[in-house]
Amino acid sequence: VFPTFQHDGLELLYMLEGVLDYRHGDNHYRLEPGDSLFFDADAPHGPDGLVQLPARYLSIICYPQGKYPPHLGRQHGLTAPKGRSARHYAFKENLFPDS
Repeated sequence: VFPTFQHDGLELLYMLEGVLDYRHGDNHYRLEPGDSLFFDADAPHGPDGLVQLPARYLSIICYPQGKYPPHLGRQHGLTAPKGRSARHYAFKENLFPDS
């Protein structure tokens, strides 16, 4: 059983490897490498089943202006260097640690 998520904004998923079933509201989608899913994040959503492991996907969330949860970077132990936004730093650290 996987938790569901529900928050402001729009979300884009891009499947990198593996296969998983993903739910959005009452709809279910099978995602394979190269597939993408773009949706309104106000509806309950999240993984519904792991079909082929390892499974990795990229999740990009676009929050409405002024609604970005500032705790997200701190939640993962990240702080933004001077002159950089927490969003940019969290994105860079999570996806491109060697760059």
